[in-house]
Amino acid sequence: MKKRFFLMYIMTFLSLVLTLSPIICSISTNRNTIWSLVPTSKKIGLETTANLFEEKVGKIAWQPNGTPVDTVPSPSGTGAHGAVADGSGGVIVAWYRFNGTHYSPYIQKFNSTGHALWGDNGTMICNDVVAGHWMRNTRICSDDAGGAIVMWQDNRSGNEDIYVQRINSTGGREWTPTGVAVCTDIADQEIHPYATNQLCPDGQGGAILVWRDNRNDANGDIYAQRVDVNGNPLWAGNGEIICDATGMSLYHKVVSDGQRGAIVVWRDDRDAGGDGDVFAQKINSTGDIKWTNNGVVICNTTDIQRAIQLCSDGAGGAVIVWTDERTGVMNESIYAQRVIFNGTTLWTTNGTVICDRDGENNDPFLCPDGTGGAIITWRGISGYTQRINGFGQTMWTNNGVVVQSASTAELKICTDEDGGAIIVYRILDTDYNLYVQLIDSDGKKQWSGNGISVCTESGQQWDLVIVPDGDGGAFMLWEDTRVEPQEDLYVTHLTVEIQLHYEIIGILAAGGAAGAAGTNWLPFALAGGIGVAIAVIIAAVLKAKT
Repeated sequence: MKKRFFLMYIMTFLSLVLTLSPIICSISTNRNTIWSLVPTSKKIGLETTANLFEEKVGKIAWQPNGTPVDTVPSPSGTGAHGAVADGSGGVIVAWYRFNGTHYSPYIQKFNSTGHALWGDNGTMICNDVVAGHWMRNTRICSDDAGGAIVMWQDNRSGNEDIYVQRINSTGGREWTPTGVAVCTDIADQEIHPYATNQLCPDGQGGAILVWRDNRNDANGDIYAQRVDVNGNPLWAGNGEIICDATGMSLYHKVVSDGQRGAIVVWRDDRDAGGDGDVFAQKINSTGDIKWTNNGVVICNTTDIQRAIQLCSDGAGGAVIVWTDERTGVMNESIYAQRVIFNGTTLWTTNGTVICDRDGENNDPFLCPDGTGGAIITWRGISGYTQRINGFGQTMWTNNGVVVQSASTAELKICTDEDGGAIIVYRILDTDYNLYVQLIDSDGKKQWSGNGISVCTESGQQWDLVIVPDGDGGAFMLWEDTRVEPQEDLYVTHLTVEIQLHYEIIGILAAGGAAGAAGTNWLPFALAGGIGVAIAVIIAAVLKAKT
């Protein structure tokens, strides 16, 4: 930014020297914009034009191939990990570890330089250590104050219950030392081990949690609870019912509605045949259900809809994406739908096609595009991405932009906070190495080749997590078997810096009254000694990078 102003000052000064008269100077920082300086002298006119190009330069800021989070030898390794930015350039990570006789949840914070702050291999969230005690399937969200809220599944009472804890910005437990009981109803409550996004911030230092519950139906219903900043449950004891329709309800996800409530989505088998449809529900800050009882239909077309994900639309609703088998099990497609604040679906009934390319298209993930739509990534023959705007129109190449042409798996995505997205993925080579790519708001890849290398260590890397860092970059987390057969946990930080490049198009020398047509276009030079000197100075400044 300073160089942009320096450029303007230099050009203004040169114009004054040449003309000794008032000037008109226009300057812009928009991408590919003409920069021009036009003095109003009656004797000399000088106009320079140049293109301004923006480049996003990414680099791995911490140690190559990842910073260790948990490398403690464990018979069953680590699991169910998640991460949130701390708002100060660092990241907080939660996971669980099997310690030989019991499972325990752990947490760790890394500062902006990648140094672990909360002990070696993390700090135990709940220290109720009893043989056979399982505390697992951890999930994490921000507390909006530099700390985090973590939920887990807990069998201390003999059946599976839901507990939660808040960890402050210095690593201290804010609530009951062994965790707050969110639901201890008889029968099991489940946090699905392969479903993420099962809690979200409430915007006031607390959180909203969702789980699958067997208290009334062995097939499972969906329940939710809100806890405040002090860990007090605010809704009905043992949770509010989100869906108790007949049939199986599972793979539930939740996102904030931006008004201290939440939107929940799940796969639902209530219809005859149990095909697996998509339903959604909104619950407000006081625990009142706002949409149709047992949820609004997002998609109930024939055959199975699965691998459901959602993100906020930024206006009290959500964008939902899923894998769809309506054209055949071996010819899966990707569909999406937007549901707004009042439960109305805006796009094509049963979803707008994101990709219906022949073959299998699976495992979509998405992030907001900042304008009511979303950017979606998925795997097919290769890795793909597509942007859909708030009106349900796909914006990029039909059936998606190729993120990586090699065979890829497990593409995960987060916003770059500039209308684009950062996508991390593993290439299906010998070691399943990790790479990351940035796609701008126009669907253009920013980095050549495979993208930027995240991890090329021996062994396999999988179970990827990516979250925005709040400054245009991202934190990435994964499990790793570089020390086989042990399963460890690693994290890294991708920073993205915007650089501006200036390319001179030409310099116009004109005689006569102000605004008169020029007589010569002379790229990089003007006729006469002083003209050449001025052109060289301007060229040097224009070529500078910010």
